[in-house]
Amino acid sequence: MSNFPYRKPPHGLLLWILMLVLTAPALAQNEFDFTPVDYKVIAKNIADPDSRYYYPPLMQRYRDNDTTLTASDYRHLYLGYTFQPTYKPYGKAPQTEDINELIAKENKTAADFEKLRQLSMEVLQDYPFDIKAIYNMGVTEDELGNKAAAAKWFFKFEKILTTILDTGDGLSKPTAWHVITVA
Repeated sequence: MSNFPYRKPPHGLLLWILMLVLTAPALAQNEFDFTPVDYKVIAKNIADPDSRYYYPPLMQRYRDNDTTLTASDYRHLYLGYTFQPTYKPYGKAPQTEDINELIAKENKTAADFEKLRQLSMEVLQDYPFDIKAIYNMGVTEDELGNKAAAAKWFFKFEKILTTILDTGDGLSKPTAWHVITVA
């Protein structure tokens, strides 16, 4: 395994995301396009078995890392998760401490990455949109030589961030980004 302590942005994943989110409107020169969220429409679409956004099959495609999911699919998945009985906006995965210890470890072995994969997958069972766990999966698969799997996890990571950015511009309360869990 590599001696690279952990492949993450310079000052941590959350700081990297924060920088991306805060600079996006400036980079767009106040012309940041977004689509206001209509939770009533999303709730209707994900509850309709005849809708392409019907939640059970859409969530299965998401869990299968289906790269053909569209931006609209991701929007219905991410925001629609708030209507699911398993939704826990303030929950914290019990695996978090073990994951953080593994990430902090220097000179990780293949066994360490296998354990990180296992723990991250456990988190994703209960928190399917946990961006840290999704990022960990991308890094883990990459370190274990599974380049195609890593690409799918990084694709999912990017799509979730893009979905969040598409909910607002972050410049005011009415145009705030919609995030479904607290970190």
